[in-house]
Amino acid sequence: MDAVADDLVQANCYYKLFREINDSVNEYKTEMNQSRVFWSLTRDALLDAAILRLCRVYERRKDKNANSLGNLLNAIKQNPDMFEFEQFRVRVETNKYINAFESWKKLDESQLESDILFVSETNSAVKNLIYWRDKEFVHRDSTIVIRNIEIDDARLPTYSDYDSLLETGLDIVNRYSSLFHCCTYGRTLIGGEDYTYILKSLKKTGEAYREKLKAEFNRHGMDYNGE
Repeated sequence: MDAVADDLVQANCYYKLFREINDSVNEYKTEMNQSRVFWSLTRDALLDAAILRLCRVYERRKDKNANSLGNLLNAIKQNPDMFEFEQFRVRVETNKYINAFESWKKLDESQLESDILFVSETNSAVKNLIYWRDKEFVHRDSTIVIRNIEIDDARLPTYSDYDSLLETGLDIVNRYSSLFHCCTYGRTLIGGEDYTYILKSLKKTGEAYREKLKAEFNRHGMDYNGE
């Protein structure tokens, strides 16, 4: 469970940083264009890191050795006794902050079935992710390469798909981690805004430099267009 949770937490962090850097383009367009290759590669790397972890999390059920979310949920379904009160009490008895009698909750089997359905390929977001994984992202399909086939956009995962898989996936893990040993995982990326200090510094320096140029042009009776 911890390994699946780690993948989802890291994927959420990488994806959140990717989206935030993307959202910063309008405000810091000039500054980013001064090192366009760096920011382009950074965004690509962050998105790839997030998708790679999502591919591990939503690995197919037929890959029985995969430490995936689907296999985890099926293991829970086959071993519901792990979530009975007595086993829960033993797991948390060394944690002085947890009262087993107050914290234990019964496993909701209908919710479990719903969660298993979400992580399966009946969910279009999962289906699109797996298709993209098989055809190009993890390894390239030789038929597509040889015939130079362009993958239909409708078969590719969207940002909305990623949002759903990341948010709901971590919600699912937290649901069963809480039931198992009263532990949940967060999405907060500490230091995630550090990159803005670089952009703000570049922006401030650039504005000061342009003001200096403008004053110099004006001193010579010339107009300065700000470029």
